[in-house]
Amino acid sequence: MDFAKLRRMLDEATVSAGKTNAENAARQAMEMQSIHELALVTSEALRETNVKEVMLVALDTTPNCDSLQLITPRASTTYSRK
Repeated sequence: MDFAKLRRMLDEATVSAGKTNAENAARQAMEMQSIHELALVTSEALRETNVKEVMLVALDTTPNCDSLQLITPRASTTYSRK
């Protein structure tokens, strides 16, 4: 093998590796975006569950109280004794 052929093979391998690395980076970025979105949805669900539990405990521990209303910028929710 001559030096020119070795050089071409090295260049081809470098281009191929670069393409593979770029594809992997793009895939990882998409996966990270999906993970981030899932984390946001999970955090919101946990926050809502926590608020509901706190309101139900407040109902259980507040004498002469049959319902409580939680008002937030997004919504108003009424919690009642079961």
